[in-house]
Amino acid sequence: MHITGDLNLNFQVPQTILGYSTPGDAGAVTDYWKTDEELRSEYAAVRTAMDAVEIKGLPTTTASAEEIKRGAEAMLAKDPKSVILSIICGKDQVLLTLDNGKNAKYANVPMKPGS
Repeated sequence: MHITGDLNLNFQVPQTILGYSTPGDAGAVTDYWKTDEELRSEYAAVRTAMDAVEIKGLPTTTASAEEIKRGAEAMLAKDPKSVILSIICGKDQVLLTLDNGKNAKYANVPMKPGS
């Protein structure tokens, strides 16, 4: 990675092999690569995991299959659905994270060559 601007850095990150990366190496996530069914499945897994987490002072809840389905469909109707683009590279002394802004839409982050 070669970064210039207010911060100037040069560093190398081990190549990440899909399915074999370790936390902190390198990774990229985008809705662009996922089908709606994959996004539904991820939504259900996250929602189920969140229901299993006990937060002090709050009652635990368990979403029904119908609530999870409605939540997933509501997510799919949004722009962005989940993650437009997230890139993470590095670990130890340098960690570079690039994410779209909270108000970004798909039109703001076109999935094509550019600069």
